[in-house]
Amino acid sequence: MAIKNLQEILRERGYTAETLFSKFDSDGDGTLSKSEFENALRSITGQTAPQSIVKTIFDTLDGDSSGSLELDELLSIVDPGTTHSFSDGQSIRVDGHPDNRFNGVYSQQDKQINGKPYFRNQNG
Repeated sequence: MAIKNLQEILRERGYTAETLFSKFDSDGDGTLSKSEFENALRSITGQTAPQSIVKTIFDTLDGDSSGSLELDELLSIVDPGTTHSFSDGQSIRVDGHPDNRFNGVYSQQDKQINGKPYFRNQNG
């Protein structure tokens, strides 16, 4: 339920996964730590969420259990409305993104995140 509410809030306020990263990745490492994610939630909602809710949402999104959120993990919640069909082994090419880290070929991975195909580029 908390993830659905967060999806709605992000959509209403016009946030994309890329804008979340550019605004809230304060150390510039290309991921959102739990504290950066918590700061993002506080800034976006104007409220401080209980730690149990922050932990649940963060752990759900952190599909690889790395302790930080990567762009592809955030895409599953921020941009869930876009539907595409892919054949196994198919890839996606992104060009022209202002942050060059997000440009390149994204290859479909064997695992899924939140029941959706998982793609990763050569930049990680």
